[in-house]
Amino acid sequence: MDAETRALHVRIDDRDAYSTATPIYQCSAFQAHSPYFYSRKRNPNVVEFETVCRTLEDTQHAVAVPTGMAAIALALRFLRPGATLVINSAIYGCSYRLFERVAERLQVTLVVLDLTTAEGIAEIPSGVDMVFFETPTNPWLRTIDIGAVARRAKACNPQALVVVDNT
Repeated sequence: MDAETRALHVRIDDRDAYSTATPIYQCSAFQAHSPYFYSRKRNPNVVEFETVCRTLEDTQHAVAVPTGMAAIALALRFLRPGATLVINSAIYGCSYRLFERVAERLQVTLVVLDLTTAEGIAEIPSGVDMVFFETPTNPWLRTIDIGAVARRAKACNPQALVVVDNT
């Protein structure tokens, strides 16, 4: 092998490093026998982050994704054809377009309300399946009473999901 090729394959044995924090894994690929074979599927840092989230939230599962839009798309997968989705009127434009597309594809009823007001929260319809909003809103930084939205949504449908984007 040329010197450059050999240099690419140099690895130190860091098992005795005993770092006080998990190193940041910036590589995208691992050896084939590794449980982290490819970073887009699994990465030690992401697994640790999910474990921390599970611990903080006292839950069995946590899923980390690389972008906010990926998180939104993942949450929308809980919707079924014919569902009712309520969103706040002040929402990130790209999110709104995604909601429109999902609503059209799944024949979901999309309801847009001003959830920054008590009146808007009171308009959450009976049978709602999901309420999605940002707080603070982007870009106006208006806040939404998460508890009030959750109480109303659950009163309308005990199985309703309340999704809060606070990125």
